[in-house]
Amino acid sequence: MPEYGSEFDTGENEKKEEEWDVTDEIDEETPENVISKLKGYKKITDEISENFPKDHIKQKLVKHSKDVIEGFLDNIQVDIPKEKEIHIPPQMDLTEFIGNESAFIKKGHPGFNEVNQNTHKFGYKHLVYYMKCKLDEFHDLPYIGYTKALNSRLSWHIRDGIRERLGRNKTYINQAIGVAISKELEQIKGKVEELASEMIYEDFNIGDIENFLKNTPSATLNKFYEFMKEEVLKKHFEFEIWEYHKEKNSALAREKDYTQTHPHYIEGKKLNGTIWPNGLNARAGGSAGSPINREDIPTIDYAALVSLGYKHEQIINILNCEYKEPLPSSTVSTYISQEFGSSDKLQERVLKPVVEKLIKDSEDFPLYTIADAVNMDVSTLGEYKLPEWYNGNKFFELKALIKAGQLDWENIKESSPEDAKILRGFTVNQWIDWLVDDKYNMDKLANKVKVSKGWLYRKKYVRKLSTRIYGKE
Repeated sequence: MPEYGSEFDTGENEKKEEEWDVTDEIDEETPENVISKLKGYKKITDEISENFPKDHIKQKLVKHSKDVIEGFLDNIQVDIPKEKEIHIPPQMDLTEFIGNESAFIKKGHPGFNEVNQNTHKFGYKHLVYYMKCKLDEFHDLPYIGYTKALNSRLSWHIRDGIRERLGRNKTYINQAIGVAISKELEQIKGKVEELASEMIYEDFNIGDIENFLKNTPSATLNKFYEFMKEEVLKKHFEFEIWEYHKEKNSALAREKDYTQTHPHYIEGKKLNGTIWPNGLNARAGGSAGSPINREDIPTIDYAALVSLGYKHEQIINILNCEYKEPLPSSTVSTYISQEFGSSDKLQERVLKPVVEKLIKDSEDFPLYTIADAVNMDVSTLGEYKLPEWYNGNKFFELKALIKAGQLDWENIKESSPEDAKILRGFTVNQWIDWLVDDKYNMDKLANKVKVSKGWLYRKKYVRKLSTRIYGKE
């Protein structure tokens, strides 16, 4: 095994910038095109369309789900490797460079630079990479990792560093990146305010960065990650690609071997392996110790299936049928929680708006029909989920808001349905204007708020209206 020194040079300085580019593998296609590539989601929605063509609520479920996922995609960074319809020529013979075609090729070997310029052309889709920390707190400690989507992986490193500062994902590499991020907060603040001009911070902190990531469109996030690559990763870490592999298992085996045996020096002392305290790896084979990497998990497909009401184990079964590699349930659950906060938060982001659209739908679907459509027990949806999502309000209270013309439920209050009944969907100020305006007699006012004149004269209603408008009878 070669003993790499402290200086890193690929032999092609112009390629270093290309290797560090965290945006060139990000798919910036339209949400519609991204959705069409979600294998699990497409399978289920196609089945619904084919098997239930006359089932109105199921057809509406698919329509509303697609609308919600399109909006969801507009507000997150989507790390999907490009899959353009291009012709890739047959794998080229590397005999000219390395004697025989090889399962993997190492930095410094003949042919490495050619592969580095076009990995797909030569059939190398997996790589082992090396990072070394320059920070005083972790000085010269190395980290070795595997990936098949380098730029997406670098973005994950940045996100994990942010989460580590917030008390999550506490691995050694995340701690090092988190420290690097903390040292550059002032510059990061300036970049965030530049990209989101409406955001002004006095006491900028790591939590503000996470909120920015959650609420910023993907095109803007790409610029942010490019900045973070330059001002955090490249500034505080040395980086290079060591090997390209044709098969994933081969790359994982080499990664494990390096983390256990790679010889290197810190302050003149020779150390073997990159597992803590000799390096920033938590254990052999990478920090997670899982054969599944984050980029292997179709998180957007997972979220899209959640918008249809599918549960975790159901989704795992669907994805395992549609994707080549089996996805361990616990590993996927961990990554989904890290990406979206929790399964409940993901439901709130993609299932809640679908349910809301079904409640507001002009076909006036009953609660049990909506619950059945989203694969949920009617009592669970009616007694637990709706009150959780809408500040204590249940199905019939939400329907009262619709009847009163109050369709904005973003900041719904527990008292909103009762207010809607009393005010008939109008504001307090509108009622005051009508009551003091000589042009509105009781007949006109009753017609305006669509109730009978007798309703306006009811003592119980007058008391409630007076209390709501003036705070007393």
